[in-house]
Amino acid sequence: VSATTSVLAIVVIVSASAIIMMRRRNQWIPHLVIKKTDKVLPAHMVFTNSETLSNELDTAALLQEGVMEEFEKLEEFVKQKIEPGETCEEGLKNLLRNRYKDILPYDSNLVTLSSPTGSPKSSYINASWVNFDDFSQSILAVQAPKA
Repeated sequence: VSATTSVLAIVVIVSASAIIMMRRRNQWIPHLVIKKTDKVLPAHMVFTNSETLSNELDTAALLQEGVMEEFEKLEEFVKQKIEPGETCEEGLKNLLRNRYKDILPYDSNLVTLSSPTGSPKSSYINASWVNFDDFSQSILAVQAPKA
């Protein structure tokens, strides 16, 4: 009788634990983590390569409306705060060298090739150096160069 009672008690405990875990899982409400990273940019999503990256990306995929709202907010920030002070004259002069005509580098951080290429020869490439505060490495952003 005591062995049966022990087995029954274990089954009850395991079942109760499973029920509690399922309820907690069903109560999970995904949310996007929005952070203020510096004094200039509006608060925005920041993904870091960590143990939780996969879960954060899954959450962002579930909450596409929130991602789109953030994109629109950042796009408006760029239109108001960045674009008025920037020019894209070199990109406009070299439209035939760009795969996408609506994605141009700013003249202020334009990368130039050390040796002109193509026909006619040019040192233009649709690329920009991207620098971040508190990050010593520069990143090269290249917009789908043509072959």
